[in-house]
This record gives sequence, structure tokens and C-alpha cells, in this order.
Amino acid sequence: CLRQLIDTLAYSEKGVYGELAKELLERTISLQGDSPDPKVLGHAFWCAIRCFSNQKDPANANIIFDQMLSLSTENEQSIHITGAPFKTLINSYAMHGSEGAGEKAEVVLSKLEEYYYSGLYPEARPSVDMYNDIILVWTKDPCEGSGRRAQEIFTRMQEMHDEGIPNMKPNGFSYMALAVAHALCPDEGREE
Repeated sequence: CLRQLIDTLAYSEKGVYGELAKELLERTISLQGDSPDPKVLGHAFWCAIRCFSNQKDPANANIIFDQMLSLSTENEQSIHITGAPFKTLINSYAMHGSEGAGEKAEVVLSKLEEYYYSGLYPEARPSVDMYNDIILVWTKDPCEGSGRRAQEIFTRMQEMHDEGIPNMKPNGFSYMALAVAHALCPDEGREE
């Protein structure tokens, strides 16, 4: 029942629901006790992250995200972690980011890659959409080095595709976002 309620709140944009989702998440965690259901916890965390993201509040979404990673590290695999919380938080920075959003989104991506390559969380895999969102973050945070950073993300995406990782082939949006990043910072980051 709590899971369904948090799920419903995740699609709301009303400001008060973020705190309610956070309270329901804490209650879900406490009710799970010593033998938690990893899928229930994973879904509850993702919904709370999504709720704050929908409220245009990536800072609180990041707090919930860090709590999820901390709990999963303390109790290895007590949470079923997929790529969804990572994508939701990265997308939150892309859509509602603030100063420094590019760097924060890249930290989330690095954590995803770490989880994926560790083999402990095979469903926490990267996708072209996540990399596109980070390139988009850099287009909205046009500061010193943003064109170069967007190019680095694009290059990482290409390398992962070349390694045979599924869903990593750059698409039309990838090229468009990269072009916009270079247009906003024309003197840097371009491969000649």
C-alpha cells in the first residue's frame, strides 16, 4: 500500500508531496526490518527521487539518491538498483539544473558506471538517453569548459558503443545536443 502511494506521488508536481514521499520512504524502510524486499525498496527510492525531480528540486532528489546508495553499500544488494533512479536524477539536472548541474550530473553518471561495471547491479546500466541528458546539462550550464565536457561525454558514449554495450549508440539527439554545446562555447572542446 505504501509502495502504491509513493508511486502515485512520484507523478505529482505539487511541492508538498516531496516531503510526504520522503516520509513514506522512511516508513517503508523501517517496515522492511531485517529482511527487506530489495525490489520494494528500490522502487520506493526511485519514486521519491522522481517526486522531487518532478517538483524541479534536484537537490532533494540527490539527497534521496545518496541515501539509496549509502544503504545499498551498507547492506550489499538489499536494494534492487536499476538505471531508473540514475536516469531520473540526471534528467532532473538536465531539466531543472542550477549552477554546477553539469558536474553534479557527471558524478551521478560516474556512480552508475561504477555500479554497472562492478557486476553487482547488472540492471543499473547506462543508456544513450542518460549521456544525452548530461550533454544537455552542459548546454544549459554554458561555462568555461562546458563544450569540452559535452564532447568528453559524447566520446565516452561512442567508446561504450564500440565496446558492445547495448543502447549506447549516439543518436540524432546526441549530435544535436553536442552541436548546441559547441555553439554556446565555440572556442573550446572541438575535435579538429
